[in-house]
Amino acid sequence: MIDIRRTLERLIQAENQGGSSARNIADGILAPDFLGFTGGSGVEQGRSQYLAHLEDADKAGSSNKLRWLDIASRETAPDLVEPSASGPHKDSSINRLGSFAVVRAVVATRAREAPSIVDGRFRNIFVLVEQSGTWQVYAWQVTPLK
Repeated sequence: MIDIRRTLERLIQAENQGGSSARNIADGILAPDFLGFTGGSGVEQGRSQYLAHLEDADKAGSSNKLRWLDIASRETAPDLVEPSASGPHKDSSINRLGSFAVVRAVVATRAREAPSIVDGRFRNIFVLVEQSGTWQVYAWQVTPLK
C-alpha cells in the first residue's frame, strides 16, 4: 500500500509544481494506456491533454491550484499534508485488488496567492495498475464535495 500511496503523492506533487519537469514526472506515473482524467468541473482530458495542461501549470495566469492530499504521509510528503488534518478523511481508502488498486482520497485545493485558505474539497478516485513492479495511474475521476 505504501508504493501506491507514494505514486499518488508524486503525482500530486507534480501537479503542485507544474512545468516541464512535472510533465515528465507525470508521464512516468500515468499508465501508457491511461484512460483519462475527468476534473471536478466535468472536463475530460486524455493523456496528452492532461500532460500539456500540467506543463503550463506553472505559467503566469494559470488556474492551477495547490493541493493537499488526505492520504499523504507526513514522512514522505509533508508538503501534501493539510496542517490542521488529523489523518485521512473517514471514507478515504487504498484498496489493492491483485495487480489493480482503487484509491478513494480527498484533495483540498488552495489558490497560489492564498496558500493557507482552502477553497475546495474534491473526492478523487484513482484506478492504478501494477506493471513490472511499478504502480501507474490508469484512470482518475474528481468530484466536488459539498
